[in-house]
Amino acid sequence: MGLHRFAGAPQCLAIDDKYRQRPLCFICVVIIVPHGFGGTSIAGNNLRGSNMDSAILGPVVALAAWTMIIWIWMYATRLPAMGRAGIDGTKVVGSTGGALRDALIAKGEEKASWVADNYNHLHEAPTVFYAVCLVLAMIGQGDNLNATIAWAYVGLRVAHSLVQIFSNRVIIRFSLFALSSIALMMLVAHSVMAVLLH
Repeated sequence: MGLHRFAGAPQCLAIDDKYRQRPLCFICVVIIVPHGFGGTSIAGNNLRGSNMDSAILGPVVALAAWTMIIWIWMYATRLPAMGRAGIDGTKVVGSTGGALRDALIAKGEEKASWVADNYNHLHEAPTVFYAVCLVLAMIGQGDNLNATIAWAYVGLRVAHSLVQIFSNRVIIRFSLFALSSIALMMLVAHSVMAVLLH
């Protein structure tokens, strides 16, 4: 869809306070206009301008990708462990993750559950991380310090995953989790100051 298609609807593309009155129209334009228009696209300019900072989106994508890696890792370890434990997955009915974990531990396959435990952990505090990073990006606060903190958070979460999967030493896990939580709290605090206390 060419840029000229939008020329007759300036109320949708306004980059001043007018777009706040028609958020759905503005969002639709951002989604529809291809990225390839680059500097000639008004919507593209907004994404790369003061209203959207994409630097912090790097760690968001990185942590999402790491979560998918853990998902693959989980099944690569759990399915063989179920086979060794004599658990036929095709005959399991109504079992919960906790019940399967207990069954594997009872058969000496505890380490197979460590990956699954970490996969679950990546859907807890990181959900707040995703939300706050998107907020910071949308309000133009996703660069410099906040982007650095976000990368630190991702690094700490990856380290937490590796520790939990390979050794599961609680004291090390707790230390990494505490540090990542401090980083997350800093991002939340910055978003609160920018959105609610500006």
